[in-house]
Amino acid sequence: MNIKRFLLLAVLSIVVVALAQIGCDELITERITIIEAGHPIADFGLLDPADGFCCVPCVAVFSDLSDGPRQIYQWNFGDDSILVETLPPDLSDYTAPVHTYLEPGIYTVTLTIKDTTLDGQDTEIHERFIYVGTVATGFSANPSSACVGEEVEFILDEYNIQNSYEWDFGDGSDPVIGLNPTHVYDAEGTYTVKLEATDDCGTDSMKVDVAVGQCPEVAFGADINTGCLPLEVTFTNSTQWLGKEFVSRLWEFGDGNTSTERDPVYSYTTGGEYDVTLTVTTSGGTSSETKLNFIIPVDSTAAEFDIEGNQTFCFSLTQDFQVNFINQSAGTLDSVRWYFGDGGTDISTDPVYIYTVPGIYDVTLMAYGLCGDSTIVKEGFIILADDIISDNLQLDTQLVVGDGTAPSSYRISDITTTEIITGRTWYLDDVEVGANVTEITLVFADPNTYTVRMVASNDCGEAETSIDIIIGSPP
Repeated sequence: MNIKRFLLLAVLSIVVVALAQIGCDELITERITIIEAGHPIADFGLLDPADGFCCVPCVAVFSDLSDGPRQIYQWNFGDDSILVETLPPDLSDYTAPVHTYLEPGIYTVTLTIKDTTLDGQDTEIHERFIYVGTVATGFSANPSSACVGEEVEFILDEYNIQNSYEWDFGDGSDPVIGLNPTHVYDAEGTYTVKLEATDDCGTDSMKVDVAVGQCPEVAFGADINTGCLPLEVTFTNSTQWLGKEFVSRLWEFGDGNTSTERDPVYSYTTGGEYDVTLTVTTSGGTSSETKLNFIIPVDSTAAEFDIEGNQTFCFSLTQDFQVNFINQSAGTLDSVRWYFGDGGTDISTDPVYIYTVPGIYDVTLMAYGLCGDSTIVKEGFIILADDIISDNLQLDTQLVVGDGTAPSSYRISDITTTEIITGRTWYLDDVEVGANVTEITLVFADPNTYTVRMVASNDCGEAETSIDIIIGSPP
């Protein structure tokens, strides 16, 4: 059964069962008719030749295996021939076409059908469906102008694995049987390569000329391969022309720039790894030499780092506070040294460090490289916090303007030294007057007793303390 037809019937069966369970027999019949009307199923076969192989002229007799409602057939036989047929309104039996192939080849056949509503259609494609022999496909040589000692590949334009392909390379070597052979010529000359393709319909012969020359032996070097930017490199050309006349040369430096000089001097301005190619053409032919990652300019070292995960932790006696540091330094690195802010150091590239005492820690990375050293310090980068104790919070006041009578202004400062505080919110008589600062300055215009309160917080919690400011009456 056609697989698309099978899937359609499966869907219809599900609809029938589902509707039958609720007792809608008449609706079932109508539903099936609607789906069938909009879903043609295209398919076809080949009656003759049964195995898909025949000789010119090849008379191919097709068979229609389509299903579902259909009215219009469009055949594409793969040889630029298209046939469109319309069935009679009564949808009488349809006979698939007979088509004659007049040229050798391997043909893909396509059938598209449309249903009676002309809204639904389906297409079936059979790749490489008919093989009409003898297949005089032709072939090419890559390269067509080769060097002595260079491998030449011969490539069929199209082939059938049931054919026999015999190659004569034209230089007296033994013939080779196969699909896409390679051959190396040992002497200069123009060689006529002959291919004989044989199948049950006969033998076709075809020829291609290959020019083989004594190409130059390309070689080059450089006075330096790596160094700091800008990197100036002097290239040395040591190519042998082998008795031929020089025609041209081309240097490709790997960054998009080129030169035609014999021994160019070139300056690299961007770090990386560059392939360098020299191509030389003489009267004997063209040869190239490519050296991979030949020039490696190095950027100056720039220290940079980060960590995996959070920078803030809450201290616990039952947990280790492990930090995975990631070295993100640019340029060439010879070595590094880390300072973690608590006295600990490390020379690993990406160290793992454990903090054991609550604190706010500056982290320093020193990176050493071929093109200089670099240091980066990130202040307050790691915070190992603990619960804040209110009794340890300390505030200080300082008269800024006035004499303590109205009006006067005071600076209130957090002088706590024992607690790890990452956030502060200031209140004057329960009205917020500042946040995330270590001190505030307030103006008191009237005689009174004012309460200034600070709420200190970190990831582990918060605590508060307060201080009273007494403003007297003017004398």
